Amino acid sequence: MNENVQIELFEGQEVKVKTDQGVELFNLANTAKCCGLVIRDKRRETERVSWKGNRSVCDKLSKILSSP
Repeated sequence: MNENVQIELFEGQEVKVKTDQGVELFNLANTAKCCGLVIRDKRRETERVSWKGNRSVCDKLSKILSSP
């Protein structure tokens, strides 16, 4: 990682990175986790991002895109 890269944290998770060339990138997986869009497996003690379905990244993005 270059010295000029800027990282923004949200609840301790890296969500936004600005490269030394001025390009802004988003870490969608960490952003989804910060927003609670995850599926937790208590048996395995893991969590993963819920990409599709109810309360998922796709669901939230479609609501954002359809709002005026």
